[in-house]
Parts: sequence; C-alpha cells; structure tokens
Amino acid sequence: MRRIGHVVIACASFAVSGAARAQFAAPGTPHTARAEGSPCTSPSSRAGRLIRQEGALVIAAGDSFAIPNVSTTTALLWELQCRGCRLQALGGGASELANIVQGLPDLGVHKVLQSSSSTDYGIMCGSPLTLPLRAAREIRPTQAGRLMRTVIWNSTNGPCGGAWTRPDDTLAFTPILWTPDPATCSEVAFSISTPLGEAVQPFAPAPGFWAGDPVPVPWRDGKLRVDWEVASVQSGALYSCGGFVTRQGPGFAFVNLSDVSWSYAGFGADRAATDAGQKVFTREAEAQWLRAVFDAIGERPVVFVWHLAAEPGSHADIAADMEAMIDQAELAVLDAGVTEEVHHLLLMPHMHTINAELRLGASITNDCAARDVASGRADVETFSIGIATGYVLFDGSPVAAAKADELGWNDGGDYLDMFRLHTNETGAGHFARLVADYLCE
Repeated sequence: MRRIGHVVIACASFAVSGAARAQFAAPGTPHTARAEGSPCTSPSSRAGRLIRQEGALVIAAGDSFAIPNVSTTTALLWELQCRGCRLQALGGGASELANIVQGLPDLGVHKVLQSSSSTDYGIMCGSPLTLPLRAAREIRPTQAGRLMRTVIWNSTNGPCGGAWTRPDDTLAFTPILWTPDPATCSEVAFSISTPLGEAVQPFAPAPGFWAGDPVPVPWRDGKLRVDWEVASVQSGALYSCGGFVTRQGPGFAFVNLSDVSWSYAGFGADRAATDAGQKVFTREAEAQWLRAVFDAIGERPVVFVWHLAAEPGSHADIAADMEAMIDQAELAVLDAGVTEEVHHLLLMPHMHTINAELRLGASITNDCAARDVASGRADVETFSIGIATGYVLFDGSPVAAAKADELGWNDGGDYLDMFRLHTNETGAGHFARLVADYLCE
C-alpha cells in the first residue's frame, strides 16, 4: 500500500518500472531528431525517447482535458520545446476556439461539424467525421473570394514563450480535407494561398480523408495565416479538417484527436455512430485520418498521449476499455500502411470535480487500472498528475496553497476553472512541467 497525504492507495507504483521499460522494442531510425541545447538527451521514458530522439508524431487524444485550448496537453507541447525538443510539424482542426490552429470563416455558408454538438453530430452520423477532430468545417461557397482563413499560432506566453519557428525556416501548410462523395464535391475548385504562393487543390478520387497540396508560408512572429479561396460561385461543399504547418529539418510532430465528453470506451468501440451524441468511430475512419496525416508530415513513430477525466466504473471495466482503445489505435496505424513503432502514455489527470462531485475514488480506480495496463504491456506507460500532486484539489483553498508551496510553486494553488474541473493557464503550465519532467527524466 501507498499513503499519499491522507489517502491510502492499494496499488504500489504508477509508472512503468525500469525492468518493464527494458522490454520495449528497439527504437526505429526515421526522422531522428537531436534537439539543441537540452539536458534531456537520453530519457528513460520510452515515450520521451520517441519524441526527443526519433521525431515521433504525438497525438493528444482524449476529452475536454486534451482539447487544443487551455489544457495540460497543449501546455506540454510548449514545455517540451523548453526542454530542447524541436517541433517540426504542428496540426489542428478547423475550430474558431482553439489556440493552436484556428479556422476563421469568411464568405459562404459555414457549418462547424463538432462532436460536442448533438445537432452537428447527428449530421455526421455514419461518416468518418465522428472522429473527435475539434472540428471539421463544411463550406458552401456563395460568391467568389476568401472562404476561410486558417491561423496557426506561432508563439505562446509564459516561460516557454516565443515562436516555435525561426525566420530562416522554410514553412509550408498542408490542408487535411474530407470528401463524403466526390461526385457532389468535385464542382468546388478552390485554392489555398499566402503571400509566398498558391496551391490549387485537387479532389480525392474516392471518399474519405486526404492531404491536399502544400503551400509555402511566410515566417511571422505571432500568427501564420493561410487563406482558402474560390474563384467563382460554385455548387457543392468543401469539408476542411484543418491541416499542418511543417518546417524543414528534424523534430517531432503534434496534433490533437480530442473533443468534449469522450471516453475510453468511445475510443475503442470500433463502430459507427447511429444516434446524435454517440461518441464513437470506426477503426477504418481512424486509419483514413491517420493516412492523411502521414501523407502531410511523413511516416514516423507515433506516441498517443491519452488524457481524459476520471471515469466511473470498476477497475476491470476501465482497464478493459483502455486496452480496447490502445488496440484499436495500433491497428488503425497498421491499417494506414505504417509499420513504425506505436507507443502510448496514459496521462492520468489532476484532481477535479464533475457536477460538484469530487472524483477522488474514480481517480484512484482509474490510476490503478492504468498502472495494471502499463505493467502488462511493453507499448504502454503511465504517469498520474493526481499521484504527483497528492490528489489535492487545486481550488485555491488553504490545503491547495500549502501543497503548491510544498511543490515549489508558491502561487496560491488556484489552478482550476470555476467548475473546479479544467485547468486554468497557470495550472496547465504546472502540470505540464510535471509531465515533461517525467518524459525527460
């Protein structure tokens, strides 16, 4: 047993042991990345090594805890760069709300297809767009001109602030698109453009996700902008799923596969949604999306960072759902035609409430389930923010402030939103540094 504060936990260790790590497959060679000037040269975490040394694709997958906004996974993206990990490709969906990649509408009729909306999800039922892409955008041109502007944030505030690219980088933007039926979409000819050039986009010969043609992007300290344009009024629709900005040279890639109210079971269900609000998708849809991503950024190892709120349920059921989720993701990568190594980090969350109910019991059960899954598989490891912070609810209370002081943060311990559920910017930064310490230990 293990005692943390006043909580007694019946499972001993929540990180993969050194012996378990020794069983991991040997690292691959493509996209080898040696970042400049970081002490994190040979991390013991397999996920950390794949990110740092082999330029892995990091997929932040989960619920609202992992969306590209004020979240621990977003802060981790910037924190890894503080540790010298070079970001080579950054992707995101077409949401207006994200603070990584944004899709800002202009001319035409726009509909945001997002799994958090039961109406939109009903429209998407039976299609691959039920993936938690945060979000796809349906555009029906009404007149010639700019349809949408994609904005990619090139800098962030805080201790890891500054641009992730450099003035001498060669940058390009590659759109990720979806075609439900080429016959209905083929009449919409459009281009994406920047001051450096234009790329007229072809249409996919078959339904599904696909990567468009890249367009060069000029360097800017702040936001990179890409315009989507149509030359004349046309019928049909365009479905944008965001895209990737890439730069030359080695480094890791990052993208989200997350949206609100998802679950471990939903990520491993391998079935199409039949009713509005069902948060499930098929392995085939996941493989289609992954193939488009690899076409945009190149094949490389994959690290899934799974980050969801604590779920109710038994230890056995949660562990089984985690296993199914992991198995589906690995098979989807294979279905996409990629044989690179796939690894998983079960990133267990900070202490939180849901509907004012403290999720302490659920957090402990989830953490124990993650530990058991990781201990039995060489392709999985786990790190618990709850364990690392003593299962303290950081709501600015005296207990939270004392724990913050103990951890060396000394800022009052108010790290959550008004619902005591999601992190605020300060909390996301602190928790991301704990995770980065683990990945780079």
